Amino acid sequence: MDYPEVTPTAMTNFICNTCGYGVIDEKHYGKKLTNQKHRTPYGDNYSSTDLTQYSLGHTFKTDVVRIKFIYPELNSNNIDKAYSVLYGLLEGMSRYMDIERRDISGCLHWYTNEFTGNPNYSIILFDTTPGGAENVKRINEQNALEGVLLETLKLMQNCKCGGEEMDSSCYGCLRNYFNQKLHERLKRKYVVEFLQNI
Repeated sequence: MDYPEVTPTAMTNFICNTCGYGVIDEKHYGKKLTNQKHRTPYGDNYSSTDLTQYSLGHTFKTDVVRIKFIYPELNSNNIDKAYSVLYGLLEGMSRYMDIERRDISGCLHWYTNEFTGNPNYSIILFDTTPGGAENVKRINEQNALEGVLLETLKLMQNCKCGGEEMDSSCYGCLRNYFNQKLHERLKRKYVVEFLQNI
């Protein structure tokens, strides 16, 4: 598990409206970047163009933990499985550690597995409380991660949605208000198979 350092910065993004090239430049906030020579995302040289300033995000300082699974891998060729494992772990962590589910959240982060060389997803968990509430940091306590994994497996196995094939999910296992756009992609079987291999 990693605890990435989060440093507040001004998110000043400049984007080429022709090819989509982008750069973060805090020094030119409120100004225009003109005649910027750059390469396209495809590697071609591109003539100098003006870059338009956009606000694409903001810095949110909180407690964060990243979990990389070396084996079994969360291979990048099955994002539905990765999302299912992510939301399964969030539900299991919420129940095992007696945390309000809305107080923690997560996302996926692409990386190259240094042992296999395969493209994988790591799981990013974070506190939704600004400044952090040390909820996700508790996963580093002795036996906490194992307890979360076992609670997640138990939760997925005890749910009855999707029948014996477990090819669905429900509000009792993986689904919630915050992941509505992914409901059709989340399946219990992905989480059960993944955790049984650990």
